[in-house]
Amino acid sequence: MKNFKRFTAAVAATLMAASLSIPMAMNVSAATKDTISFTGEAGTGHQYFAYRIFGGEVKTTDNKTELTNIVWANPDKADDFLAALQKDVTIGSDFTNCTNAAEVAAVLGTYQNNSPKAKAFAKFVAANKDKVQIVNAISGSAISATDDGYYVIVETPLNGTPQDAAMTSYLLAVYDASEGAEIEVKSAIPTVIKKIKENSTLPDTVGTTDNRMSDYNIPADYNDTADFSIGDIVPFQIVGSMPSNIDEYASYKYIFHDTLDSQFTLAENFGVSNVTITIGGEKVTTGYTVAVENNEITITFDNIKNVAELTADSKVIVDYSATLSNAAEIGQLGQKNAVYLEYSNNPNVGGEGETDTTSQTPKDEVIAFTYELDVTKIDGANEDLKLAGAKFKLKATDGEHANKWVKVDANGKVSGWADTEADGSELTSGTDGIFKVIGLDQGNYSLKETEAPKGYNILADPVAFDITASIGHSQSDDTIDGQELSYLKLTVNGNQNVGIVGTGIVEMSIENNSGSTLPSTGGMGTKLFYLGGGAMVAVAGIVLITKKRMSKNAE
Repeated sequence: MKNFKRFTAAVAATLMAASLSIPMAMNVSAATKDTISFTGEAGTGHQYFAYRIFGGEVKTTDNKTELTNIVWANPDKADDFLAALQKDVTIGSDFTNCTNAAEVAAVLGTYQNNSPKAKAFAKFVAANKDKVQIVNAISGSAISATDDGYYVIVETPLNGTPQDAAMTSYLLAVYDASEGAEIEVKSAIPTVIKKIKENSTLPDTVGTTDNRMSDYNIPADYNDTADFSIGDIVPFQIVGSMPSNIDEYASYKYIFHDTLDSQFTLAENFGVSNVTITIGGEKVTTGYTVAVENNEITITFDNIKNVAELTADSKVIVDYSATLSNAAEIGQLGQKNAVYLEYSNNPNVGGEGETDTTSQTPKDEVIAFTYELDVTKIDGANEDLKLAGAKFKLKATDGEHANKWVKVDANGKVSGWADTEADGSELTSGTDGIFKVIGLDQGNYSLKETEAPKGYNILADPVAFDITASIGHSQSDDTIDGQELSYLKLTVNGNQNVGIVGTGIVEMSIENNSGSTLPSTGGMGTKLFYLGGGAMVAVAGIVLITKKRMSKNAE
């Protein structure tokens, strides 16, 4: 069986020289006689045309293939083809002295496989396809081709092509009809992922990868989900990969479309200075623009190949931050954020395709959560009796705001954190006994009562509690479906109160006991003072009686 049985979509052009023996570099695989067949992703929006440039007879000896008895496949257009070839600005001068098909083939035989000149010839043929022989056109899985010859396979856009697709480079090779050929269609498109950084302490996750980008180690604490307090600065990271055939593009458009939910706010005049971009590990500061409209951040590289030296393994990493505003959704709805990548999809620009068209990757989403604390002040002897006028201050005891006191606005929404208790907001229970703190991160907290309701005793010690949420913290490709927040609870004194996942509310009650206690000083000393005083009175009485008796005896 002959060595050449497969073209690959990752190879731009594979040339066989006329009347010359050239070793084949393709894998051996089964094929069907008189058929150019397609495997892999052949049915996902690809449409191929086969064009025959030369006719002849294919011979294979000692694992070497050659095309002999070379003639024009379309003799009626041969003069036009040759004239156009000689005028080509890239390779035309190589064919100045050629007068027939065999001489053109001889020049082609001097080109190396996948060389720039080989690719240029393939592009020339695609641009002049009306001057060669069209064999067949398909949008399925095979082309019927019954004649030996030198062919170019060209992909053209197909109506309904998926957004996340790219065209195949031109494929150029000698074809032996008696053996057929098989082309494995492989995707050559980039990928984009987005991550959000958790601001609490998590296990070290460096080295974990997203299953769509297995060669990129996601930094510690960057996940698909995270939770925050209102007002927190939320770090995001976007990572884009390159297509496997990036070297086949003369230029490559690369545009991130990143949309934040309206619950996030960006820095004023957000622009280039607010993002950090690295390509292949090197920071870049030019060659791109940053624009914001309606919370959509667009980062545009008109030609990213002019910005950095790119390979198929290069990664484009974008870091930026936004602030979770007081418009945040509390609970399961959360704040969803999505990115997609727009990219050049035609490596053949300048040949068959004159326009630099683009496609889009699927969106990748992350989600941020925040929660609400509802506290009810009740009578210690009658829990149905709600107490108004109790005043508290709330302190975070771990996390980003450890040892700071919460500040809230008039609606109870977190507005910041104070370094001192005096500067923290006073939280006062209403007539229903309730006060709320809206927009808290999960973590450990304590409530200090600063004033008890009238007629009640103030709490001697702060109430320590923690809010715990189950949001997965996955670093892999978890589809955002609105169910990422699966469990919510508040724990105080070892007792757990299950929260409401949908609304993001956790609740607890705090008791006050009524009654007044008059102040006193001392302890046993006071009792001893009273006892001592009594003893002194008794001694004085004894002395007085003794004196009186002695006086009577003297008389």
